[in-house]
Order: sequence, then structure tokens, then C-alpha cells
Amino acid sequence: LPAETASLTLVAGAAEVFGAEMALNRAYSFSGTHHAVFSWSGCTLEVQGQTGHSYIASETPMASYLQVHGELDTRRHAAHASGADGPRVLVCGPVDTGKSSLCRILANYLVRSGHMGTLVDFDLEAGDLLVPGTVCAVPLMKPLDIERGTEDLNPLAYWLGHASAAEHLVHLKSLVTSLSQDVRRRHEADLDARAGGLIISTSGWVDGAGYELLTQQATELRADVLVVIGDDRLHSQLLS
Repeated sequence: LPAETASLTLVAGAAEVFGAEMALNRAYSFSGTHHAVFSWSGCTLEVQGQTGHSYIASETPMASYLQVHGELDTRRHAAHASGADGPRVLVCGPVDTGKSSLCRILANYLVRSGHMGTLVDFDLEAGDLLVPGTVCAVPLMKPLDIERGTEDLNPLAYWLGHASAAEHLVHLKSLVTSLSQDVRRRHEADLDARAGGLIISTSGWVDGAGYELLTQQATELRADVLVVIGDDRLHSQLLS
């Protein structure tokens, strides 16, 4: 509920929000947002205030997400030891399949594992890292704040000024190229960031020109790990 504030407190056990650890007995305040709390071993939560909807899920993809992180973490350690590039992970799929949530989880697990890296957001409409209408990148050096999200970050951003990619495709492709060049330059100058690699969040527009835009983003940032959520056909296209 946008006008209401609810607080959430972990009173026992251990839990995390999109991969960021919750502190015990601290009240976290939320308003107008959707958050998911996960516990590997069980926990007790105290909720105060009014929520639009709350429930305990019977199924979760977190085990699969942790497996993905484990494989990426192995590659990061190897890259750091050899001075090579770390994994460059592009997460894609249709709208509302959990792409931004997975990117946030992987970003938090990356820094909790002792690495640095870069989180890139190409989703104009969602504007998860800044505001809608921008493409941006942020250095990953600490977990994303549970309450404030990305408000305390200082992203490198390019402003398109429109949330619709389809109507401004030529300009958007130019911004993708510029942002990608900046990210590559940072990784060339920072060996730790290069070994940590990239996590790339993309738009849910995956058909026609949207697919062409997606492949441009993968090419410009030299993505070598593709995670496809909720679209077998897209997965087959990208493998071909």
C-alpha cells in the first residue's frame, strides 16, 4: 500500500531479502514496495503495520539461484587468480518473470562472497537502479540496502527520457554502446572489478526488434553466461 508503512523485524533465526542478510531484532520499514524474505534454516518474523498482501510460499527457486551463484563464484576465484575476466551474466526473459529479483540476489551474493563487480540495468521501464527511462551501471562493493534499495548508489547513467524502447530504438542502441564502452574501460582499469564480472538486467521485450536489442546488449558487454527465465523459445533462439 503506497500510503502505508509496514515494518518487518527478524526476531529469531536467520533470513535474507533478495540475498542481503537481515540483522536480528532490527525493524525494517517499507512503503509501496514488494519484498521477499527467504530463510535457509527457518526464522521468526514480526510484522507491524498494514500490508497489501503477505503469504508464505510453498515453493521457491532459491536453491537453483544458489547453484548459479556457486558456479559463478568458482569462475570469479579462478579469474582473480589468473587476472582474467570474470563471468559476464546476462539475465533475460519476458516481463514479470523475476529477472530483476534474480539480478539483485546474484549481486548481493557476489559481494557477500568477497568480490567486486558491476550491475548493469538495461530495463528502461522498470528503472530498478535509478529511474525509468535510463540505462545505467553501478559498482558492486557492498550488499544493496534492504530498505533503501539502490537509493544510496551512484550509478553511471545515460538518460533516454522515455520508458518505451520500441519508439526510440536507434537512440537507445547508441546509449547501450556508450554505457558498454564505459563499463569495459572500468574493468580494464580495475582488476578486482574485472574478476568479479558483470550482472546484466534486461528488458522483458524479447520479440522482433526487442530480440535484436537483447543480442546487441549481450554482444557489447561480451556476455558469456546467459540465464533465461520463463521462455523456452528464447532460450533456444539464444543457443542457435
